[in-house]
Amino acid sequence: ATPSPERPTVRVSGKEGDGFLTLHCRAYGFYPRPISVSWLKDGEVRDQETERGGTVPNSDGTYYTWVSIEANPGEKDKYRCRVEHASLPEAEVYAWGEPGGLGHGEGRGGVVPLPLEDTSMIQGGTEQCAPVAKSILAWMKKILPAGLGMWSPPLYSELLRLHLRTLLSSGTLTTRETLRCWMVT
Repeated sequence: ATPSPERPTVRVSGKEGDGFLTLHCRAYGFYPRPISVSWLKDGEVRDQETERGGTVPNSDGTYYTWVSIEANPGEKDKYRCRVEHASLPEAEVYAWGEPGGLGHGEGRGGVVPLPLEDTSMIQGGTEQCAPVAKSILAWMKKILPAGLGMWSPPLYSELLRLHLRTLLSSGTLTTRETLRCWMVT
C-alpha cells in the first residue's frame, strides 16, 4: 500500500546582521518528496534571489527542505514563503512574525522534533564535510538519552556549536573548514 500524503510543517525565521535580513523557510515531515517552496516579494516569485537546500529524507520516510533569501530589514513585511505540496488542497503562504508564520503543527513554541539522523540543519553537506557530520552524529548519540532518537533545531544547533568548538580546539577542523562546511542557522 502507498503511504498517505503527510502535510509539511513549515517554519519561517529571520536573522539580521550587517544591514541585511536573511529569511529562512523550512518545510519538515512531508511525504511524498515533490514539493515547491518559494519566496514571494509583494506577491511575485523571487527564484533568482533564493538559495535552496536539497529535499532530503528523514529516517521516518518523510522529507525536509529549506529556502532562504536576503532582504532589506525595512522590507521584511513584503516577503512571504509559499509552499505547494500534494497533501495541501491549495498553496499555503507564511510570513515571518505572524502567528501563522510558525506553520501547521508547531504548537510547541516553534520547536519541531526531527530524526537524529537528519543532518539537514547543517548546511553545506559536501563530501569534505561528511566525516565531520558523522562525527557529530556519533557524539550526539552518546550524549542523548538512549532511545530518544529525536532532536529539536535549537537544541541541535547548540550541541553542534559545542562539538565544533571541541573539534576546533583539538585541531580536527580549521576555522575556515568550520565556516565553509557548518553554517548553523
